[in-house]
Amino acid sequence: MKCIFASKAVVGEKYLSKNGMPVTILEVVPKATKVLSDLTGNEVKLYPGDILFPYQPSKINKEAITMANAMKAAKGNTERKGLTSIEKTEGGKFVVVKNVKGKPHKVTINGKFTYEGKTYDTLQAIVCEIIGKDYEYEGFGFFGLRNPSNKAALEAARKILKAHRADKKATRKVSPKAPKSAKKAPKTRRVKVHDEEENTPLKSTPSESAAISAKGGTR
Repeated sequence: MKCIFASKAVVGEKYLSKNGMPVTILEVVPKATKVLSDLTGNEVKLYPGDILFPYQPSKINKEAITMANAMKAAKGNTERKGLTSIEKTEGGKFVVVKNVKGKPHKVTINGKFTYEGKTYDTLQAIVCEIIGKDYEYEGFGFFGLRNPSNKAALEAARKILKAHRADKKATRKVSPKAPKSAKKAPKTRRVKVHDEEENTPLKSTPSESAAISAKGGTR
């Protein structure tokens, strides 16, 4: 059976890896070849020197099939427990379904985030609606978008969030600076003394007042 290097593979064609795993070529670049595992649905990167064999169903590794079936069953169980299912529809729209306590919550990603007929700028706001309390993260992990197989949906969600942040920054108003308060006059201490002739109050400095008090008389 003739083999080829991963760097020589044809995009869109099916091959068998050296372990007998069926893969489909997604992208060939100088430093890596991106393939999609037909059994697990995961994207994998191969080195240019990795070996690929022509696709033959009879040559597929039986243990790989058994392992893939077990992984699919486990994925189904986790989805029933609360993880997300994501479907891409026509026009590049993604429909995300998140199960929370047995109830499905559907979110559409198509330029905006739509949930139960309302449009939201962030997934974080939708998570807050679902769980009924504040949620400090962006919401990508909550809806399973960080899974490697959901890369396209994650990129679409990030574009929406990036556009929202740019609009928010552009419309943010800079608050005017508060005027500086006038300097307050220094506090002075006044001591009242009596003039011997007119018996009228006179102002005296603190040092004079102290001297007068020490002599025990008035000025």
